Amino acid sequence: MQSGTATQERVKLGLALSGGGFRASLFHIGVLAQLADMGLLRRVEAISTVSGGSIIGALYYLYLRALLERKSDEDISDGDYQQLVAELLEHFLRVVQLNLRMRTFQSFSKNLKMFQPSYSRSDHMGELLDGKVK
Repeated sequence: MQSGTATQERVKLGLALSGGGFRASLFHIGVLAQLADMGLLRRVEAISTVSGGSIIGALYYLYLRALLERKSDEDISDGDYQQLVAELLEHFLRVVQLNLRMRTFQSFSKNLKMFQPSYSRSDHMGELLDGKVK
């Protein structure tokens, strides 16, 4: 019989993040935080997302990729995962406070530019985000 620790180290997890808008996004961040606190976030090997869950899933991936570029997997601690989720939450809240959805329509010239097939509301939101959030 194997010890609990040896068994736990081999556990592989999948994570599904559903849709549901802003409230679901905050819930998903809470799930990531709980998994990090329990030392299980490092065990997640696959993430499936849909709709609003895709926002947090993509943001998590970007933060995890940056962490893996700075440290090797064996050097990453549970504390690193906890810090990652804390930074992700801070970033998400900063972006939400920018109210990009409403600001997208504030520029008359940008609204006119959106009639061109090569420029969309998403392009403008990306420009706003790049200029306001690190």
